[in-house]
Amino acid sequence: MKAILVGATGLVGSEVLKRLLEDPDYSEVVVYARRSPGIEHPRLRIVIGELNEMNNHSAELKGDIYFSCLGTTIKTAGSEENFRKVDYHAVVNFGRLAASLKAKKLLIVSASGAHSQSSIFYSRVKGEAEKALKDMTLPGLVIFRPGLLIGDRTEKRTFENVGVQGFRILRHILPVKLTKSIGTEVSVLADHMVTEGKNPTPGLKIIDPKEI
Repeated sequence: MKAILVGATGLVGSEVLKRLLEDPDYSEVVVYARRSPGIEHPRLRIVIGELNEMNNHSAELKGDIYFSCLGTTIKTAGSEENFRKVDYHAVVNFGRLAASLKAKKLLIVSASGAHSQSSIFYSRVKGEAEKALKDMTLPGLVIFRPGLLIGDRTEKRTFENVGVQGFRILRHILPVKLTKSIGTEVSVLADHMVTEGKNPTPGLKIIDPKEI
């Protein structure tokens, strides 16, 4: 199988990339990114380009299983408009590209609470992206809705860092089912995504935090 990955330089995407390269079932891994993830591997190929230029690289991005680990924050993006460019437009465009190239399956990282009618902007945009992807002719679509992402970030996010520290304390006290619904270990999410990519079962599958 040939895997196509966007978002490889982010928290989740970097972990997914590592696991794809460790899994011999993926014969080739193609990363599309604005910059190199800084990894070399005989089965890895990197295509450099802007998110809004993916269609210009369609010949290089033809594969079997497509992974979208795109995601930002309003603070990082600088505005709601720029946030939407990544978490809606780039995600949906990647889905359209996957559909046009006859992908067997598309797997995306969304978020817990995603809903197109949510009063929370972040959750609404995530939900709108999910809805747009569901309307496409994709043989297989797997939507992961993790909770607070638990992992080692390179960028500083004060609010999330406080939440992560609090979660790491609470998970030693609270039941496993409850902690899984609050926070999601990035390493576990990445493992689940790579494994699910090999699942031949077609159709729509939504995976909530407690199932990750």
